Amino acid sequence: MKFDRKMGLFNLFVVVFLVGNVASAADHRVIESEVLSVELAADFPRVISYQWKASQAIFYGQEELLTEVSINGTNYVPLVECSVEGRTATYTLTLPELNVAMTLRFRVEGNVLAFDVTEIKETGDFRVLDFAIPNHALISVRDTQAGAALASNLVPKGDQEMGLLASKGIDEIPLNRTYVILNTEKLSATIYNNVLLDTTRLYSQTVQAEGFKKCSVWNPAWTYRPVWEGKPVEIFQLPMCKVVINPDVNEDGKVDWQDGALGYRQVMDKPYG
Repeated sequence: MKFDRKMGLFNLFVVVFLVGNVASAADHRVIESEVLSVELAADFPRVISYQWKASQAIFYGQEELLTEVSINGTNYVPLVECSVEGRTATYTLTLPELNVAMTLRFRVEGNVLAFDVTEIKETGDFRVLDFAIPNHALISVRDTQAGAALASNLVPKGDQEMGLLASKGIDEIPLNRTYVILNTEKLSATIYNNVLLDTTRLYSQTVQAEGFKKCSVWNPAWTYRPVWEGKPVEIFQLPMCKVVINPDVNEDGKVDWQDGALGYRQVMDKPYG
């Protein structure tokens, strides 16, 4: 039988394409509540997208691959294991060079996705002082989504930004922010966390991607064990944050930053007094 080189290459391309897509799909996990479905990556604790079940509206997370975490200001590539049970996805990150293992968890309840570091094990002399996942966008919007907009501010400087993403300029570096709300015409999203500094509670950055402009928001470094007079002291807190996704919750006939602000109020710690 004569080999048709063109058909052979075409068939090989089809096989590679199908296998690649099957492998890609196999690397995704889904957790869901009664109103919200969250697509996660299995190879790293990363949100790919959110879907509001009633409207099928999509909100994006971190679509690009991530491999690194930052501990005490240095980036490392951990070994990652993922398991899913019900509404919870649990990731074990192991860093043999530090003798450190961490357990991270995503859990969805209603319209809220909670992200927590539930355990940090130190089996050697190394001590974890702070922890971050660089460029770990938990929410993002594209200017190709109808109504894509952002509202943000920086306390105490009073810097604020509000408007449609389509009219916003590109950010050369991530911007320090205290509050950030993103929205489309169908959904709003915001992040609450227990990061210490009001002047850098969140990072926001607008970049030009292939075919669209995108604004993403993520957490800076969490303080796990403070340093006093050059020495680590007692453990302060385990890192946590909550992502709140809302439709038109104030029932004013549109989705905007106000729906995101109501979501933030839903999960924030109430100030004393």
